[in-house]
Amino acid sequence: MTEEEFLNLVHQGAGRGSFEEGWESGGAWEIHAQVVIAAFLRSGYGITDARELAYPGSQEHCDFGFTHKGRKYAVELKVENKKDGKFGGMSLDQAVLTDVNKLHAFNADELWFLVIARSDNAKQRLLELAMRGDSWIVDQEAGFLAALCNIRTQPHGLPWQRYEKQALKLEQSPFYQ
Repeated sequence: MTEEEFLNLVHQGAGRGSFEEGWESGGAWEIHAQVVIAAFLRSGYGITDARELAYPGSQEHCDFGFTHKGRKYAVELKVENKKDGKFGGMSLDQAVLTDVNKLHAFNADELWFLVIARSDNAKQRLLELAMRGDSWIVDQEAGFLAALCNIRTQPHGLPWQRYEKQALKLEQSPFYQ
C-alpha cells in the first residue's frame, strides 16, 4: 500500500460524513477516526489485523499496526480536538515530535505519521509543517486536511530535527544560562 492509497482511504471517511459526525460531537473523536479508518482498511483492502499495537516494553500503544501484502505498517494518528484545537492535548509540533520519536521503536517496513486537522489555524500550521520536507502527502476532503509523513524517507522536515538544532544553538549561545 502506498502513502497515497492510505491517505485516500482516510479521506473516504471524511467524504462520507463520518469525520464530520465525530468532529461535531465535540468529544475525543480520534478514537472515532481510528474506527472509521480500520473499517475502510477491512472493507477496501481485506486487512483484518488493523489494530493498536503495544510499543515494545511500554504500556503505550501505536494507533495502527497492520500487515498488507507481506509488509508491516505502524501508523500514528493525531486529530485536532474541536474544543481546544490541540492534538492529543498538545500543540501540533509537540504531538508530532512525541509520536514520531515513539514510532522508531517498531520493527516495521513502513512508519507513517498521519495528522487530521479541521480548523483554519490547525490546517495552516499543518501545511507549514508539511512544506518543510518532501516526505509529506497532503490532501483535503470535506473540510478536513490530512497529511501523512513516511518517517523513513528524507527529507521529511519533522520538528524533532529542528528542535535538536535549536537546542544546540541555545546551549552554544553566550546568552544561554
